[in-house]
Amino acid sequence: MISITSHTLSPVNSPIVGVDIIENSRIKKIHQKFGKRFLKRILTEEEIKILNSKTNQLEFLCGRFCAKEAFFKATNKHITSFQDLYIVNNKDGMPEIILKNQKIQYKNISLSISHSRDYTIAVCIVEY
Repeated sequence: MISITSHTLSPVNSPIVGVDIIENSRIKKIHQKFGKRFLKRILTEEEIKILNSKTNQLEFLCGRFCAKEAFFKATNKHITSFQDLYIVNNKDGMPEIILKNQKIQYKNISLSISHSRDYTIAVCIVEY
């Protein structure tokens, strides 16, 4: 029998996982309804520039939205604004989260984003 105490599961000792999945059609409808207003709420200026250079803008938008939601879940909403973080791809093409006005120190943040025709999923692992 394994005994788990609350100390074992505290953020200081364990990585925390956040997961989000969305229907791409839902994001498409919201974007069509609110346009640039929606983009400015979800994406930073840096991300909007990247979005404008993409051929599949819906995939990019869904990925960023989903990844930020997964991060919020992993951090228990310590960062509450989509504008407080942006996501870039590193030299190997892997997504990385860049934090603005960081109030809490994280040892490591790992992020994975995956797309299908109808859904986008993101998994974020945060180590304190």
